[in-house]
Parts: sequence; structure tokens; C-alpha cells
Amino acid sequence: MPSTSLAAAACPVARAQGLMGRWKALLLGQSISIKPQSRSAIRHLSIEDITVPPSWLGGTTFPTVLLLPKPQNDDASARQLPIYLALGQQSVPFLDPLTGLTFSKYENELGVSFSIALPDNIASGAPYDAVLQTVARKDIGWVALAWGGSMTYNPIALAWPHGDEVVLTSRIAFGYYVPPIYKAAKYQILPKGTFVNATHFQVTAKCSGCTSWGDDDIGVTYLNPKEDQYLAFAYSSAPVEEPANPESGFSMHDTTGHWVHSFAQGVNPDFEQLLSKNLEGTGPGEGSSPGPSATSSAPVAPTSSLAAPPMASTAVGLPFPTFCGSVPTRRFPYSLAPGWKATKISGNLMNPRGLAFDPLGNLLVIQSGYGISVHTFGADGCMNGTQGLILIPGLNHGLAVTPDGKHLYASSMTTVWRWDYDANTRTVSNQVVVIKGMNNGGHSTRALWLAPKNPDIILVQVGSNSNWDHASGNPAEGRSDIRAFDLGKTPTGGYNYVGGGFQMGYGMRNAVGVAFDPNGDAWEVENSGDSFARTVNGVSTDIHHENPAEELNYLGDPTKPNNQWYGYPTCFTVWDPSVFRDRTDFKTGDQFVVAPNSTFNDAHCSGKAVAPTLSFQAHSAPISGLFDDVGDNMYVTFHGSWNRQPATGYKLVRIPFKKDGAQYKPVAPPDSNKGYEDIMWSTDVERCSGNTCLRPAGLVWDNTRSRIFMGSDNSREGELFVIAHESF
Repeated sequence: MPSTSLAAAACPVARAQGLMGRWKALLLGQSISIKPQSRSAIRHLSIEDITVPPSWLGGTTFPTVLLLPKPQNDDASARQLPIYLALGQQSVPFLDPLTGLTFSKYENELGVSFSIALPDNIASGAPYDAVLQTVARKDIGWVALAWGGSMTYNPIALAWPHGDEVVLTSRIAFGYYVPPIYKAAKYQILPKGTFVNATHFQVTAKCSGCTSWGDDDIGVTYLNPKEDQYLAFAYSSAPVEEPANPESGFSMHDTTGHWVHSFAQGVNPDFEQLLSKNLEGTGPGEGSSPGPSATSSAPVAPTSSLAAPPMASTAVGLPFPTFCGSVPTRRFPYSLAPGWKATKISGNLMNPRGLAFDPLGNLLVIQSGYGISVHTFGADGCMNGTQGLILIPGLNHGLAVTPDGKHLYASSMTTVWRWDYDANTRTVSNQVVVIKGMNNGGHSTRALWLAPKNPDIILVQVGSNSNWDHASGNPAEGRSDIRAFDLGKTPTGGYNYVGGGFQMGYGMRNAVGVAFDPNGDAWEVENSGDSFARTVNGVSTDIHHENPAEELNYLGDPTKPNNQWYGYPTCFTVWDPSVFRDRTDFKTGDQFVVAPNSTFNDAHCSGKAVAPTLSFQAHSAPISGLFDDVGDNMYVTFHGSWNRQPATGYKLVRIPFKKDGAQYKPVAPPDSNKGYEDIMWSTDVERCSGNTCLRPAGLVWDNTRSRIFMGSDNSREGELFVIAHESF
């Protein structure tokens, strides 16, 4: 039987479903192929040439096909288009001779396997325990399973070898940084199924809390034991930082992937008896050390991690501290431009992101995976007190305090809340939903800002749901955009993000940072795409190290709608034109498409997409910005790359600005690749990673606007710095 073409060029999803009937397809890229001899291949063909092997068309059980963003791997031929193929019933049943349990087992091409065993006759909707068995090569640094098929907002089982033992730890991530301990999912190791030999390690454990999770914020997920489930894995060749410590940090994954797992294949009628037999002589241990709870988004009473100081900070200018004796020394080396100074004022934080000062000079910090802390200062300019303010782990980035200090706003992946705030007592009350219904998935941070022109206007950002989010080219989807909402007209129950408020630009892949110039106009810094290749006439060229550029875009007056399209997911910005083989006339700042064709090519971007005002080195990851009072400079944090070797970013930069008539604009022209200067940067940046260098994140001026406060959310230690120039 010949292969069957999906002929999906015109409408891939509808055509695929209509052709087969039993297909479920979701296309989030431009081109795919299915390699006939492999059910998990990742290769690139033109979209008109998608074929299905005949062996997949027979029988009564046809595999479910999900065409999803491919994991980052070292397959250069796959970088052109981010497609990953996952097939239903990739798992197979097997009887484990060590434990006596019947498992449903999935093994990927890396030789890593995940097996799941369940009890029989689980009542509909009832919570249930499961047994997870993970096997991997001993030379793998760590391996993880995500029970919800995503690396954020679902339980993660993370395992690694340590000598003759295996460490298994329960985690959950609220953003793309090292996930903290997750206490709601508890593991109890089965000794008979856990070992380390000369080549591999295996860990088998009962999990309570892995098959259902969530709350009113992100929704409750329940894994139906009678259905196939969409799961995910990740692994890294790099060892964890502290192998003996279940709370250890670790580096970015090398590879991720997905599959569809048949839970029904792992049903055991005598599950409880077998489990009891395997747990004989063991204690109630979890396999992971206790850590901060990460389960609730309901209001939580403030608690103090340190005794509250006798007095709050004040808005009066404090001296610049040259050294804060009680604070650990800076964790990572950095350099400063001439005339600049920096001092570490706090350490041992958990993923510090959003920063804000209240009118009394107290510093509020979102620590993703923990909540919001508030910090006070002594007369020496160092911190003299820290306390927990709002203990909601899902608050992961956005934070703002109203100018009068009476209200506090913060965001999770799906929701923006408001609290009444008392700066004198550093307490909150009356939690209210302001905005709801933001995309549950993808880039998980939801940055927010109050407009200086009118603090009743709040801007909120939602990124793409993947590297390539084609549907977000439609502004009605409510992704890859920024929207503005009038807080004075908030409806009961809050705005719906999709369709609520008004547009402040769309087609911005992940606009994590917004800053306001002295006119009160908004500028955004955007994280652009990963793993790009340029394909012309069927020939692909890897351009991903130097392209596409990150962007600085002008959004304008935040009190007025901006319905302009900024290019994503079609038009991108050139950083290094030299790597484009098909064109010699490109300049930095020009627009390009990944695979130009007669329907849409580079030239079509002109006049359709708003080009950036300035470009940044690809993969720098700009995530926060500030203007000075006179508009001469914009300061931007470059969080740092994960998709580039050698690494780049990991620094604080200054963009010189000037006034052009009534408006502000960068001094450098749009085609410049030298439009910004380093202020504070990691030494030996080419070797940097998420756990080896300074990771600049949130920025805020103090109330006198004489000092910049910056967070660094390195996975080994979250830090806070105060930074100033000798002229301030």
C-alpha cells in the first residue's frame, strides 16, 4: 500500500481530521513530515508533502497524532520548524519481576523509560495513587517526568543518581527557571525496584498527589485512569549542583519531549497488596526533602520569616551601602562599567522577579514559587528586616503598587489580583480578581504595569504558547500581546483577558518588559524565537545563533488603543545579516520570514508589521526596563540565553535616548547593532548558564530615583543588588 498524503497545505487540521476521521491533529508550525520507519521522528519536508506510512492505517486502533512544538535537541535538520510528533499508545504493558507490578512502559530514543502502575476499579473522579518507575543511563545528569505534559504548573518527578543511591524529588515550576519543591505530591520509594548498577539507575516509587492537582486559579486537572494521557519528559547530561540534596538546583535540560501514555495498560487488580509487600520495612518517607508548599492560590495570612523591625523604611534617601555585613558575599563574579557601583543587599531568595517600592520605601519582591516578600531598610542603606507578605507560590512575575500605596497588584499565569495594602504595617487584605482567563500554558509569566499617565490603567502581557504560536497572529486569541484595562471600571468578578480592555499591540512573542519614558509612553522589550533556520527553495540554513534579534518596540500612549501588529509569528528581525546565504542586502533591523514563498516573503513584512525601534543580540532575553527621569537612558536587564553556544546576555545594559521633537527615541538608528552599552555584566559570559552566572531580572528605582534595585534569579541563589552611578 502506498503512503497516504495528508495534503494539508490549505487547512492542515481540518484536512487531516477529515481525511482519516480517527486523527486528532494540532499543527503549530509551518512544515512537518512523518518518517516512515520511525514513530517518533523529527524531520522537515514541505507542508504539501506530508505522508503517512501505510502501516499506520490498518487495524481498529489508530494512533492519535499530536503535532506539537518539537523539543530542543541537537538535530540541526529539525531546527527549521519546531514540530514534535507524538503518537498514541506509545506505551506497552510489562510485568516487572522485581516488584511484581504490571506497568505501562514508555521508552524514548535516549533509552530513558517511564513506567506507571495503577490500582484497579478506581471510582470515577476519585483520587488515586500511582507507582512511577524511571530508568536511565547512569551518565545522565538528571531526568524528569511532567505528569501534566508541560514543564510548568503540574507535578514533576525529578531523579538523578548519587553514588549507589537514587534521589527522587517532587517539584513544580511556575516559570522557566529551576522548580521548587512541591509538597502536595509525595513519593515513597519502593526499595525492591530501586538500584544503581554499572550502567543504569532505576527508581520505583509510590506517588500520592501526582494524578490530580490544581486550584481555582489554574483549574483542577485529573488524570482519568481509563484514558490515554499526554506526558512530557526532560533530561540533562549535566549533573545537579548538590547530588546529595533533594532540593538541589540544576542546569537547563538538553532535551524535552512528549508522548501519549496508556494508563489502562498498567492496571493491577492486586495493587494494594503488591504495594504493601514492596513497602515492608520502609518508613513513610517521600523521597524528597520538605520545602515551601506550592499548592494554593487562595488568600494566605502574611507570615514573617524574620522578626519585623521596629520601624518601616522611609522615602528619605538612604546612603549607598558599600557592604552589608549580614548578607552572603556575591555568588557570581561580575564587572561594572566605569563610574558604576553595585552592592549585594540580599541573598538566598527563591527566583526573585518583580520588584516594587511602596511610598514608605519598603521593597516588595515576587519570589516565584514562594509568593511576595517585603523588605525594610536601616539607616545604613542595608536591609534590616524581611517578612512574607502574600504566600501564593503561583505569583511568578508581575507586581505593582499604586502611587498612593493603598493597593497592590500581582499576577499568576491565569489571573491578576488586587489587594488592599497598608505600608505602615506591611499587611494586605481583601484579595479581589481583577483580570482572569489568561492563557493557561506556554510562556507562563504575566508581567503587568500601571500607566504613569493614569494609574487606573493597568497593562498586562501574555506571551506565546510555544516557540511558534501561529494562532496568536489573530489578536482575538489573546496571546503574544499586551492589553490595557481601566481599573476604575473593573466588572464584578474581573475582566476576561481575551476580549476585555483594549489592545496595546499584538504579534509580540514574549514582551516581558515594559518601560515608560518621561512622556508616559510605553516601550516594550521582546524575547524572540529559538532554533531558527532559513529555508529558501528547499535549502535550509541554520541561523539560530545570531538570529532573530530581540527587539525594542514603541507602543505609544498606554491610555489609547494600539491595534498594530509587531510581526510575530511571521515577521522577525535580522541581527546578523552575514549568515543569510540567499540575500546579501540585509541589514540589522530588517524584517525576514523563515521560509519565504510566493504567498508571503520578506518584502511583505514591510508596511504590515511594525519593525523594532532598536534590535538586541539574539537570545539575550530582555525582561525588564526603566527610563531615567530626563529620558536620556533606558536600562534593560538581559536575563541570558539558553539556546546559544557560546552564551550571551546575563547583564544590565544602558540604551542612550534622545528627544526628537516631542517624542523620545534611541540615539542609535534602527539598523545599528551597537545601540546599547554594558553596565553590569557576568565575567566569562560565554560559559554562562542559568546556574553559573548573574541572571538579571526585575528592575526598579527607589523612591528618590537615585538608586536602581535589581534582582538576579539564578537557580543556585536568588540575589538583590543596589546599583548606582557616581553622578546620581
